[in-house]
Amino acid sequence: MGASKLIGDGCFYYENCIFSEGDAIIQFKIVDNHIEKTDQPIDEEDITDLGVNFVLTVDTCRYVCGEGIVHSSSGFFYKEQDNKIKWVLFCKTSDPFVSISEQNNNIIFLSQSGEKWEVHNDEIENLKINREFTKGDF
Repeated sequence: MGASKLIGDGCFYYENCIFSEGDAIIQFKIVDNHIEKTDQPIDEEDITDLGVNFVLTVDTCRYVCGEGIVHSSSGFFYKEQDNKIKWVLFCKTSDPFVSISEQNNNIIFLSQSGEKWEVHNDEIENLKINREFTKGDF
């Protein structure tokens, strides 16, 4: 099932997975402070409902973040433009994402544990994770 259909239905795959417009939904692993795509297949039967925690609108784009309902340790975020999902990330171990900000063409998603997941230049492939960030600094 496609990313736009899943998000439209309020759910997504319960996998560490990423989608970028024009590509398939694929798994990733966290390496140091970034993600690396893998060749591992997605379990298309393992789907979780999504709980939206925050929405930020920048120009014609909507950025949404929240949590997977199945487990409290999971989180997601995505970009929607012109009613199409441009990119999405779901992580089973990130903790829920609770806030979004935009700074210098970077979109920053704050997890409940205080990590900053920064999408540089609005391209999901340029994601960096800052684990030394504290909630009071956001």
